Amino acid sequence: MRIAFLASRYPWPVRSGDQLRAVKMLEHLSARHEVTLYAPSAPAVQSGSIKIETAPLNVPRLAWNVVHELFSSLPVQSRLYHVPELVARLRKSLLAREHDVVVAQLVRTSEWIPEESPVPVILDMVDLFSYTYSRAPQSASFPWRMVMSIEQPRLKRYERETVHRFKAVLLASASECEYLRQSTWAKNIAQVPNGVDMQEAPQLPPIPGRILFFGKLDYYPNRDAALHFAKDMLPAVQEKIAAARFVIAGWDPPREIRELAEKNIGVEILPDLADLRPEIGRAVVTVAPMRSGGGMQNKILESLACGTPVVTYPYSADAFGNDLPRGILVGNGKAGFIQEVLGVLMDPEKRKNLSEAGRESVRLHHSWTQAFSALNEALKSV
Repeated sequence: MRIAFLASRYPWPVRSGDQLRAVKMLEHLSARHEVTLYAPSAPAVQSGSIKIETAPLNVPRLAWNVVHELFSSLPVQSRLYHVPELVARLRKSLLAREHDVVVAQLVRTSEWIPEESPVPVILDMVDLFSYTYSRAPQSASFPWRMVMSIEQPRLKRYERETVHRFKAVLLASASECEYLRQSTWAKNIAQVPNGVDMQEAPQLPPIPGRILFFGKLDYYPNRDAALHFAKDMLPAVQEKIAAARFVIAGWDPPREIRELAEKNIGVEILPDLADLRPEIGRAVVTVAPMRSGGGMQNKILESLACGTPVVTYPYSADAFGNDLPRGILVGNGKAGFIQEVLGVLMDPEKRKNLSEAGRESVRLHHSWTQAFSALNEALKSV
């Protein structure tokens, strides 16, 4: 099968969850089909068997896309990464029937596809952006909340309409799948959860007292979660365990994250590491106190694969539906979250049991091969 794969950002090098999902999906598809990747920006890394179609996306174009859509009825997300040259090339190839099916990632690429597509389209929404934006915390900045108040209703309407345009719509989160099904009554919605590669996950002896948060740190939900734990929960943990150390690892840490280490000797910032896995393996516990954002958190699965238990809020646990992996502890509210973290830090035997259970759980149920079973079914139906 000849597949056109649309990505709003070039997938390599991987710095975010949607890029990781795109890379794994491309690997899966290109092993079985002829794949052409359409993505903006010049490629920094090539992938051997995949044909690449790209065009530059610069800051002036991004700014123009934002301004243009603020004064339209469409959500900004639907055209944020719109590059006319690349879109024209894609549409020409579709009209020429050079592809048998389109797999488009995120609603950001849905407007690249003509209203009456000559070939079937599978849209991998990944996350339901309107659902995510509806959960923006009150702690968010005023400008951010203002933008969300405009964008969220537009996205909600757009996502519901988009479901009926395409052959199949995929989401990572079980709770978001159910939400969209109930609001649209659509039968073409399927869950494709995120996965993890166990062979790439090292098991290392944990360093006592070491608490980890990791991710793309300039992404608002990650920035908010790291600051929330450092300011609102770490002091209570350090009252009980003076040696507790909070490590924040990831890409592009903003100034307010970097300043945490200057104000608290119990905070360490590890920016832009080439490989986060050793840091994950050395942590006693990973914290994921997400108060916004959405979807299925890769940081949770990657931590469990390395044998590191995870404490999170119900908000993130909901993504797994009724199949919450072992090794995840759910803290209800700030006090409950702190107690779960302390429980792991203070009880090595509990940590060992959670580590083994978490690794086994993701090994059995969360490989990328298992995750893509619903994608395979969608492709069979076109």
